[in-house]
Amino acid sequence: MKRLFFISLVIFTALIQNGCNRFKHLHEGQSLLNKNKLKLINKSEKEDFKESLFNIIAPKPNHKTLGFYRFNLDVYDLFFKKDSLAMDSASKFRKFMVNTIGEPPVILDSDIVAKNVDKMKRFMRKEGYFDVNVIDTIIYRKNIFYPSHKLAKVKYKVTCNEPYRFDSINYIITDPVLEIGRASCRERV
Repeated sequence: MKRLFFISLVIFTALIQNGCNRFKHLHEGQSLLNKNKLKLINKSEKEDFKESLFNIIAPKPNHKTLGFYRFNLDVYDLFFKKDSLAMDSASKFRKFMVNTIGEPPVILDSDIVAKNVDKMKRFMRKEGYFDVNVIDTIIYRKNIFYPSHKLAKVKYKVTCNEPYRFDSINYIITDPVLEIGRASCRERV
């Protein structure tokens, strides 16, 4: 039974893959976002920031089924029609497949990558790391089947130094009434 299920899954995947062009909704020069990668340099206590930093990154690549196959993207490509009038008059089944199961292609935008870098720097500053350096690298890879379109992988490298911490806080109070009140508070403690 498991063997029959696996064979039917492979045949179904091959049929979907053969009939779908993941790049048909992309314009010339646009790239499909394939992966986001985050690397922390000077890891001491910053490992707990890695998940928070990774959650800052937007957009996320299309979901992979079984870890390697973008089933939702292929369903979207199979059932989506570019013409908005065609989608308005489409069957309920087609609308269900596009809106519920399907997932539109995630296109790389360099402006959003720059905003992600800025968001990461602001987050690290909020945590006390003022000497943080975030570098983004975009790696393009040509697709074998559609050479005019590319797949993109974005790498973020975050280098942190030691965080700033307060050693002590001193108050200079010029009003003698407030100074007396502060002194009496210290005595009670």
